Amino acid sequence: MQPLNLAKAKAELEQMLGVQLERLDPDTVAALFPGIRWKSIVGWGTASDEDVSHQTNLDLDLGREGGTITLVTDPSFYVGGCALSFSPAELSAASAFHLSETNERIFGGGDVLVWSAASSSIWLFHHEGIFAKASCGSLEP
Repeated sequence: MQPLNLAKAKAELEQMLGVQLERLDPDTVAALFPGIRWKSIVGWGTASDEDVSHQTNLDLDLGREGGTITLVTDPSFYVGGCALSFSPAELSAASAFHLSETNERIFGGGDVLVWSAASSSIWLFHHEGIFAKASCGSLEP
C-alpha cells in the first residue's frame, strides 16, 4: 500500500475513463454514465468500513480484481493531499491506515471513489449515502 499524489490519481482515472475531469468526485464521474443506478447504503456514516464494503459487495468485487486499487476520499484533499494505492487483498489494511492518518473511516460519510484500472471498474460512494458501480466499457463515445 502506498500514498499516491492526487494529481497522479486524477490522471490515472482520466486515462481509464478517456476524458478530462473537472473535479475528482462521484457526481462528476457519474455524469459520464447515463442511466447509472444508485443504491442506498444502510447505516452510511455510522457503519464500519468492513460493513459498507460487505453491504455494497466492494469486498467481493475487489477480491476478483487484479492489479492495483486506487482510493480517493474527502480527507484525501485536506489531510496529506494524497490518494491510496493498494492491492485488493490490502483493503482492511488500507482502512486501518486511512483511519490512523486522517482520523476518519473510509466510509465515514463523505464522498469516496475507488477504481481498478486493470478491470476498468469504478465504485462511486456519495456523501448522501448512496453508491454505484460503473465499468468504462459502458461509456458512450
